[in-house]
Parts: sequence; structure tokens; C-alpha cells
Amino acid sequence: MEIPFAMFADHVSTTNDGKLNILGVFETVKVSAGSALAQCFLLYRVEANREELLNPQAVAASVHKPDGTEVMRFETSLMFGNVSGSPAGTVFRANVALCLQGVRFDIAGEWKARFMGGGGELAQITLLVELR
Repeated sequence: MEIPFAMFADHVSTTNDGKLNILGVFETVKVSAGSALAQCFLLYRVEANREELLNPQAVAASVHKPDGTEVMRFETSLMFGNVSGSPAGTVFRANVALCLQGVRFDIAGEWKARFMGGGGELAQITLLVELR
């Protein structure tokens, strides 16, 4: 299982035909101390092969302050239809968009989004928070 990409963005949506729309990707934000961004999404893609998905797989995303304090956690199980009927080596993909509305950025520094699954850390990205 892997996370081939993850990012912070102003807005994320999908169309009826499965297209992923991502607006306003950023790695740095300037906020007033203790304020929340009006709109902020954490987007990531999970990829797993058939063999990994024969049993449901837990995936977690969490956001951490620079001091390591966890401020948000989201956990889910990946379950796809007809995994056992697919050819060996088939890769399954899922896009996950989490709305971070209400997360207060009260400390300047490198905030981390961490992605866990399959018994370990799959990826991590950094958001630099600067206070005004």
C-alpha cells in the first residue's frame, strides 16, 4: 500500500465521471494566531494491490502541530468491490479529501500530515505555518 501523492489545497471536488478537481495547492500559509483557514482540504491518494486488499486495510491520516501534538485524525478501512475476482497484481486507487475547516493554526512552524497503513507510516507532508 502506498500514498503516491498528498497535498493541502483550497478546494477539492470530483465530477460525475470521476475527474478530480484540485484548486489552490499550497505548502505555506500565513494566518492570524489561533485562526482557522476559511477553507482547507487535505487530499491524498491511496493505492493498494489486489493481494493487499483481500482483507480490509486500515488507513489513517493525522495532522500534527510542530511540537508533535495531534490536532486531527481520520481513520477508514479500504474495501473495494470484487477484489478477489480481479487478476493478480491489479492496483486499486482511492482519492480521499478531508476538510480541515476548524483546525486552528496557533503555532508557527512545520505542521505535518502523516499517513499510516499496513503497520507503518506510508507518507508525510509538511505545511509551513507563518503567523501574522
